[in-house]
Amino acid sequence: MTTNRWPLWLLVASVAFVPAACSDSESEPTTTIAVTTTPPTTVAEHDMSEHEHAGEHDMQGHEGTGHESEVDIMYSDLPADIAAEVAVTKALVEKYPSAADATKAGWQKATINLNGIGAHYLKGGPVGFLNDYEFDAANPNVLLYDGEGPDAKIAGASFILTEPNPTGYTGDLDVWHFHYGVCFDTKKFIVIGEVDGHDGSKINMTSAECTAAGAVVYPIKDLYMIHVWVAPGYIEDAPVFAHDHPKLANGTPTGSTA
Repeated sequence: MTTNRWPLWLLVASVAFVPAACSDSESEPTTTIAVTTTPPTTVAEHDMSEHEHAGEHDMQGHEGTGHESEVDIMYSDLPADIAAEVAVTKALVEKYPSAADATKAGWQKATINLNGIGAHYLKGGPVGFLNDYEFDAANPNVLLYDGEGPDAKIAGASFILTEPNPTGYTGDLDVWHFHYGVCFDTKKFIVIGEVDGHDGSKINMTSAECTAAGAVVYPIKDLYMIHVWVAPGYIEDAPVFAHDHPKLANGTPTGSTA
């Protein structure tokens, strides 16, 4: 497995994080972030107008560039062998019906409620993006919720791996993707958008827009991801491995740090 190499300044920022308590008491700890003054490496090593896909080919054998290469198959239509594996992920997802349930179990919010893909909860919060994972259908490293607060409902799960062209579920229906970078709000310690990749998406931001929002661009093109929409109320309304879910189209708009 290829190890993801994150910039040193990102590691410094992450290690210096002290979780803030959800209280207004003066005696409670506060969040502190130490960020080096070294400017971040630009994300623009490629043509940012095109969101490259992790998969080399889609089901028709064409080059996998962008989310047009996704396989539009519903959970109910999955072949039996893949359905059995996805059902294992589904069972895990159903254990955490609300964001409050996930938080109690140690998951921490890592992104705002992003339009189309929801709020991402990881073990370890944003620092969890630094870990090196292997695929385990029973243990997705991200849970996806449909809102900002503790009452947000579970919509699905996501896997994040550092292995190029990851081997996930059986077969080639689970087409993986990557993002060139994310916009990270260092004050609130949370991802607020995607940078220069998913053209036309309401969560897409330019590097300039990210900076204007008082945030920092983090390159993450060495992370490979897939969404799995298997939660009650969401499983019947989108392809199981779709990048976006139509019911999450009211996510927090680009540029907001809410």
